[in-house]
Amino acid sequence: LRRRVASSLVDVERALRLEAAGYETQVHEFVGATITPHNLLFRARRTNVEKRMDTASAKLESLRRAAST
Repeated sequence: LRRRVASSLVDVERALRLEAAGYETQVHEFVGATITPHNLLFRARRTNVEKRMDTASAKLESLRRAAST
């Protein structure tokens, strides 16, 4: 269970980092979880939307603070 939580947190951080860098990010299941646990496809498109970047940066900072406690 801990491994799944850690893996999910890493995936969330990856998506937020892309969003904070100016990408619109979509995360899709690539293959079924029964085949492999590493089954996510990150798709990103450069948009440079400031509001989205600021929101993602705030969420990323909040995630980092929560992880450090």
